[in-house]
Amino acid sequence: MPVVLSTPRLRLRPHRHADAPFMVALNADPQVVVYTGDGPLDLDGARRVIDYLHHRQHPFGVARLVVERHGEPIGWCGLRRLEDGELPDLGYRFFRKDWGRGYATEAAMAVLDHGFSRADIHTVRAEADARNTASWKVMERLGMQRERAWTDEEGPAVAYTLTEAAWHARRGAVLARLSRRR
Repeated sequence: MPVVLSTPRLRLRPHRHADAPFMVALNADPQVVVYTGDGPLDLDGARRVIDYLHHRQHPFGVARLVVERHGEPIGWCGLRRLEDGELPDLGYRFFRKDWGRGYATEAAMAVLDHGFSRADIHTVRAEADARNTASWKVMERLGMQRERAWTDEEGPAVAYTLTEAAWHARRGAVLARLSRRR
């Protein structure tokens, strides 16, 4: 049975093929994907992405985010292993109209709580384009530590990690900050 996570404002559930139009719309905004290396999707491409995100080698999945108050999908957040043996990677993406509302931090908290409840996850990583300050600021709010920076063909990038122990030490402060924002 698929895991469904909830926060005070959000519901996170695994993507289904019926979500392909949502994925197409999300990737259609060039500002949403400017730092991701992704581009527009058609419906078949969106279904392939959904299949990839839920392949057996990627057991953590990426969850579609819905705002509880109105049931509208606003983005996605989740953990996945990019390759066998790698640390689970935290990722998130939102429609531009939903930026700056604390949704990334709130969704990531639920995902991290769930991920660290598994016996096989003790460290999580996240990467972002270094020019995407909003993304790496979320990582820092969560207590992630910058591990490295580099430049590749797509531009400057940063990588962060978070241990289970650091998450448990930081979680209360993240929750308190989110509560003040609402």
